[in-house]
Amino acid sequence: MEKGYSNEQSEIVRVRKIPEWGEYLRNQWEYNFANHLSHEERKQFIFMILAVA
Repeated sequence: MEKGYSNEQSEIVRVRKIPEWGEYLRNQWEYNFANHLSHEERKQFIFMILAVA
């Protein structure tokens, strides 16, 4: 388990990486939050997230 830091609350957040879940979680995100976005808008959104991280 890795330690991460939350900028908003200055608390340590534990992060667990589960490689097998990547595709499942991505599909859930698309279904629940990004279903109304076009493919180009999704790519742009993901690019923005990666640029910030």
